[in-house]
Parts: sequence; structure tokens; C-alpha cells
Amino acid sequence: MNWINFVLQYWRWWLEIAILSLMFYGIYRLIHGTRSASVLGGLALVISVLWIFAKWLDLVVLNQLFQTLLTSLPILLVVLLQQEIRQGLAGLSLGNFFSRNRNRTATIEAIVGAVESLSEKRIGALIAIQHTMSNQSVVESGVLLNAAATEELIETLFYPKTPLHDGCVWIENDKIVAAACILPVTQREALHRSLGLRHRAALGLSEECDAIVVVVSEETGIISLCYKGNLERPLNPDQLRQRITDILLERKNS
Repeated sequence: MNWINFVLQYWRWWLEIAILSLMFYGIYRLIHGTRSASVLGGLALVISVLWIFAKWLDLVVLNQLFQTLLTSLPILLVVLLQQEIRQGLAGLSLGNFFSRNRNRTATIEAIVGAVESLSEKRIGALIAIQHTMSNQSVVESGVLLNAAATEELIETLFYPKTPLHDGCVWIENDKIVAAACILPVTQREALHRSLGLRHRAALGLSEECDAIVVVVSEETGIISLCYKGNLERPLNPDQLRQRITDILLERKNS
């Protein structure tokens, strides 16, 4: 068959296409949902528009500048993505993969256990769990802890009249990085009157980054979850555990 001969004749082309596709997909997975993705997307758009403009008007200096820029592109990518590359390389080994998943599962159980206890006692809580994007401004607005994310510590932080109970606890890489953090409040107007400041702050953060924000209502004990601008409530502990696991372990929602 002609198509078989074509494939056999140009198999090197197909191999190169496959390798390049895997490389680009790997880069996409590496930066998807991070601030670097926004930077690279904006940079690529600006360069593309200017390059087309330079080609159309035959601007020699700009054309030469863009050709030089293309040769320096790999170095630029390494500089912009150094944190993501370091994290990606750190997670290549199977040992790190299984260890990370075990730690993540233990952290989820600690969060759910603390939330369940706080809900039963009608103690308000606001917990942000970092997914792929960090939010340094939120972390720096609170008190840095860098402590293990245990059920007892999470619950203690929200007890009334304790120094750090008012604000959000930020959990990142299976650690409580900071407490008493200040979150941006959503500007939405069409929200139910029953949603207080905690829920509005949770929605505000979820609109800025892909953190998972868990809220316990002080008045009702209702458990809510905010993710990417969406509010889910009421949730029971099992539903909360499932939603956090689905998001953090990137499983498809059922």
C-alpha cells in the first residue's frame, strides 16, 4: 500500500513529530495553571504580533532582533521556568512520587478531620490548599509557621480568642505555611445573603488562583468548598474528602 510505503520512507519525520509533541506537552503540563503560563502566553502574543508587523513592513532591524531572540529562546524558557523545572525534576523518581502521594493523602485526612470537628463545634474556619499556583501576597499577609499539617494543629489554630484564629490558614506542600492570612474578597454582587465574609474571601481567592478553599460556617457549621470561582455547599466530610482528592490528585470528577 502507498500509505505504508510513505510511513516507512518518512519514519524519521514521524519520530521527530512524536518527540516534539511529547516535549511541548511536557512543557504545557509543567506550566499549566502557574503564573509562568500567563507570562509566557502574554510574551508569545506580543512577540507574534510584532513579528508579523515587522515582516509585513519589511523592518530589517526588528526581523534580525526576533531571529536573535529565537536563538536565545531556550535560555529564556529555563530562566522563566526554573522553579517549575526544579519541581518537575524533583518528582521524577518513583520513590518521590509514592512518598508525595502518601503525604498528600495524610494531609487530606488531617484537613477533613479538623474540618469535621470544627463543623460539629460550630467554629468558623477558612483553609486554603495550594494546588499548582502559589500566592505569595496571601502567604506574606499572615504569620509564617512552616509546620506539619496535622489535624490537631489545624483545629487549634481556629479556636476562638487564640492569636491566629482570625484569617485563613495556607497549606502548601503538605505543610501549614502561614496562618491568619488575609484573602481578597470577591466583587460579585449576586451572592446569597447567607454568605458571609469568609465565603466571599474564599471565592475571592479562588478567582485569583487555583487554590482549594474550604470554609466552615460559624453560624451553621455548614462545610463549603471554593475552587476556580465556584462555590460548592453543603458538603459532608466524605464529599469534602472526595472533592479535595479529585482536585489534588487530578482525577476526573465523577
